Amino acid sequence: MADLVIADDETEVRKKLEKELKHAGHSVRLAHDGLGALDTVMESAPDLLLVDWLMPVLTGGEVIERLRTDEKFAKKDIPIIGMTDLGDDKNIKVFIQRGADDTWMKDLSAKGIGELLGKIQLLLK
Repeated sequence: MADLVIADDETEVRKKLEKELKHAGHSVRLAHDGLGALDTVMESAPDLLLVDWLMPVLTGGEVIERLRTDEKFAKKDIPIIGMTDLGDDKNIKVFIQRGADDTWMKDLSAKGIGELLGKIQLLLK
C-alpha cells in the first residue's frame, strides 16, 4: 500500500495508529516531535504525512508550513493530514491555512480509525 509517517508526541497515539495502519497494509514510520517529522520526511519522502497539532520543538502547523513554503524542503507535494484532539475549529482552520490537505479529529475508536483510513485513501488516489 502506502508509506506513511505519523508525527505525534503521544506514545499511545503513535502506537495505536501504527498498529491500525499497518493492519490496513501500510508501512509506517514514526516521529515524536515536529523536528523528527521534518527529518523523517527529508530522509525519504512518504506517500502521506499525519501530523499532530501540539508537539514539542515544532508544532504540526509549523511542520506543514515549512514543508509547503521553505525552499530547502523539496517535498511540497506530500499529502498531509493534520491531527488534533482539541475539538477547536481554530486549529482546523490553521492546519488548512498552512497547507494541510485534510484534518482529522483524533478518535482512536474503530469508527475514528475507519474515518482516518477513508481520508488516507482519498488523498492517495
